Amino acid sequence: MKKIFVLISLLIIAFTCFVRCKNEKDYYKDGVAKFENKDYKGAIADFDKEIEKDSYDKYQVSNAYIYRGMSKENLKNYQGAYADYNIAIKESSNNAWAFLERGLLKYDFENYNGAIRDYTTAIQLDTSYAIAYFNRSRAKEINDNSFDIEDMNKYLKLSEETIKFYHDRSVFKLKLEDYNGAIEDCNEAIELDISYAKAYLIRGFAKANLLNYNGAMKDYKLSIKLAPTESGVFNERGQLKITLADFRGAIIDLNKSILYDSSMASSYYYRGVAKQKLNYDINDFCLDWSKAGELGYFESYDMISKYCQ
Repeated sequence: MKKIFVLISLLIIAFTCFVRCKNEKDYYKDGVAKFENKDYKGAIADFDKEIEKDSYDKYQVSNAYIYRGMSKENLKNYQGAYADYNIAIKESSNNAWAFLERGLLKYDFENYNGAIRDYTTAIQLDTSYAIAYFNRSRAKEINDNSFDIEDMNKYLKLSEETIKFYHDRSVFKLKLEDYNGAIEDCNEAIELDISYAKAYLIRGFAKANLLNYNGAMKDYKLSIKLAPTESGVFNERGQLKITLADFRGAIIDLNKSILYDSSMASSYYYRGVAKQKLNYDINDFCLDWSKAGELGYFESYDMISKYCQ
């Protein structure tokens, strides 16, 4: 009987905790969203509440202090930011991010030795922390008037690997139709390498699928500027122009796509669509669809059956 009573008591406690946790506001998530939207005062208010919860997850508590510190730093409360970074390290002494952010603040106030120590600790905690190598190299260059080629080489190697990871994951997210997730990964890749043309192409495609056509056009333009002979971006921009009923502009882009890659089947297909919309000679657009079909774009045969008989 005693065992049954204990079991029932435990179930009641567990259920009460479940209900309370389920209904509890996620101040951490809200704070991150406000920080990303540059609402730093709102972010601080949310992280204050998150910290007050006194969570058992010390790593998340540590991250809450980091976010609150960065918010304070953006509001020029540098002393408050420094104090938060210190507490973040106290809450979780293996949090490499906390050492990185404290190192950045020390660097900004020309405490280069202190910054180097924090960057070194961050690297010891996470040897794949690319930006820590870059920042340590930069601090050493100013402090010792010396260029640490090993740190810079490590940064470049890790950055390249990280960019490839974000690229590959963004493509996978496109296949899952997770367009917002793909955009987030492209943003991360661009932050590491602002000249990475493929990230703008993928981000543009994701934006187009979210009906953000202006944003997509801007990204395609940036991608073309960085990689002017890349067939894929002309292909995608040409298709978007068809959506926007700019058929002449679409043909110009699709011509370039075919010029740079004569095996781009979809470019022939969509060029045929644009030509048909502009009342080109029937042989002209039917030849494009025929070529697209030969290259494996089998939807072309439906168009041939409809318009070319």
